[in-house]
Parts: sequence; C-alpha cells; structure tokens
Amino acid sequence: MLEVSQVSASYGHHVALQGVDLRIGAGEVVVMLGANGAGKSTLLKCIARLIPSLPGSRIALDGQDLLALPAHAVVEAGIALVPEGRGIF
Repeated sequence: MLEVSQVSASYGHHVALQGVDLRIGAGEVVVMLGANGAGKSTLLKCIARLIPSLPGSRIALDGQDLLALPAHAVVEAGIALVPEGRGIF
C-alpha cells in the first residue's frame, strides 16, 4: 500500500503542493486528473524522490518510509517515474 500524508513541496518561494493525502491499496489502479499546474507531476516526483518534499510530509510504501531512503533505494522498493516525451535519453 502506498500512503502519502501531508505532502507539501515548493519550487523556491512558490508552493506547488500543500498537505496532499493519498492512499492506494495493493492492486488498485489510480488516475490523477487536473489542470496544467495543479501539482500532478510534482506529487509523482515527490513520491519517486526526484524532488524533496517539505518537512512534515510522509510517504510510505508497505509501511517503509520512502523519505528516509535515497532515490535509488526507492526504485528498488518498486517506485519509478517514467516521464512522458521523447527526450528521455
């Protein structure tokens, strides 16, 4: 189970996410919909540990605190972000 609690993130002084909560159970398929700039990609980047979340955020996978892990260990735990677009490499 992926549990996201009170996740906040900012780009400089601009707060992109504030207090996001999300719980995804094993086998569930979830879709995030929203306008451009709503924070969808920022949330995914926080979960994948590609950008830092602000203090007070909690992200756990099967009870394991992902925020305590380096990015490569998050991938080993089963979380990865594949960006859209042709310029991956």
